[in-house]
Amino acid sequence: MPNSLCQELAERVTAGQVQSIATLVDSYVSSRREIYMPYFVSVGGIPMNASGVGRRGYFVRRSGSKVIVKWGAIGMTRTRPTIFYWAGPNLPQMKTHHFSSIKRANHFATKLKKQKLLQHANHDYHTYTKLPVGRVIRLFSAKLVGA
Repeated sequence: MPNSLCQELAERVTAGQVQSIATLVDSYVSSRREIYMPYFVSVGGIPMNASGVGRRGYFVRRSGSKVIVKWGAIGMTRTRPTIFYWAGPNLPQMKTHHFSSIKRANHFATKLKKQKLLQHANHDYHTYTKLPVGRVIRLFSAKLVGA
């Protein structure tokens, strides 16, 4: 929290205005909150590819009333833990969706998340799965693949 907010909180506590502190902190947090959604990966059979297999990544992030979506081909290292990276110089592809309210943006981001988890559920090939918390798809680097 910035010093000005800390000073204001201290003044309110000293003045006995404890109940208004929660409102002040809530408004500060909600104005700066970014909701991060997990990265999704699909590794395995993808019949529409010429080879019949593939690796794809997907990411959704909401920041205020804006939703940022990234997707594209991914590569993997053979290390433990496995490191995922966007494969190619022009990846990931990205699209930003703007909404009139945070509520609409949150609804859209949640819908995308559910859609990716349920996508291909009625098909024989691999679905998207969430990476564990804290795991990300990194930008491509020659260091990642040992070149």
